[in-house]
Amino acid sequence: VVDFFTNPIEAINDWICGMFADLVESIFAFANGLLGAISPTSALTATWNAIFADDGGQFAKVTRDVANNVIQPCAKTILAIVILMQLFKIASEMDRNGGTLPGVREVFKLFVFCAVSWFCVSNAFDIMRDLYELIRLITGSAYKELAYGSGSFGSPINIEDPGAIGLGGLAMMAILGLFHFLLAFIVAIISHAVVLGRSLEIYLFAMFAPMPMAMFGFEETKSWAVGYVKNFVAVCLSGVIIMVLLWLFPIVLDSMVNDQEWQHGLIKVVTGAALDDQGLTALTTFIKILATDFILALMMFNSGNLAQRILGGA
Repeated sequence: VVDFFTNPIEAINDWICGMFADLVESIFAFANGLLGAISPTSALTATWNAIFADDGGQFAKVTRDVANNVIQPCAKTILAIVILMQLFKIASEMDRNGGTLPGVREVFKLFVFCAVSWFCVSNAFDIMRDLYELIRLITGSAYKELAYGSGSFGSPINIEDPGAIGLGGLAMMAILGLFHFLLAFIVAIISHAVVLGRSLEIYLFAMFAPMPMAMFGFEETKSWAVGYVKNFVAVCLSGVIIMVLLWLFPIVLDSMVNDQEWQHGLIKVVTGAALDDQGLTALTTFIKILATDFILALMMFNSGNLAQRILGGA
């Protein structure tokens, strides 16, 4: 430590460099702490009434009321129209064939189907809820198996001699740290936004469930109903994908940022030292860290599409 009265200019320079060094360490530590704190698992493992928010099931109740009081009557009307059209088709076949027994058999089959379809339409919201709860068991098992939240982050930069680096090198470190923090901040926003969007999608899918349920038994509209169920399962299954990504990301990043060799190599790069093997390795590692941030954000954003591809490109 330089004595202020002996060499005040150098002492002030060392003091400023020390403050800059603390700032650089704080920026990197805060960015990695932000990444390590991304764990919106409550919405991924929540029960049906608490997917969107812990509001006592108010949001789930609203979507259920809309499904039962608005969507369900429309679906039953469509089901009745479709069944009537099928009756007309059977009557036409009976007139053409001049027989009654095959027509009676077809009418009986139609009424059995009508009873099953009526039950599915009347309980469509509950069927989707039970399907979600089934997939939630998979998510909960993944949560326990991964021992979620066990990862830790430390400060990736420990500047022992700020004066040797100089204000220019510290300023460059601060810029790199701010860039890393910006990506970490974007990743955190995307992570919570994706989880929130998934929660809304699940409720909205269930709210409109009576409509596709009314179309399940007819060849002309069966593909719509099957596609609906596949998309709903994909939305629910994306929670498992998101959880695995959020568990894996801190481990991958922590293995890079806590490596002492890259820390010292990065200091060489920003101070203008020759790009030896250590410096090149540090620069490459920093690029990998930024790429990891970007890839996590991209995969989180596309988790729903990935789940659809798992289910066969629904």
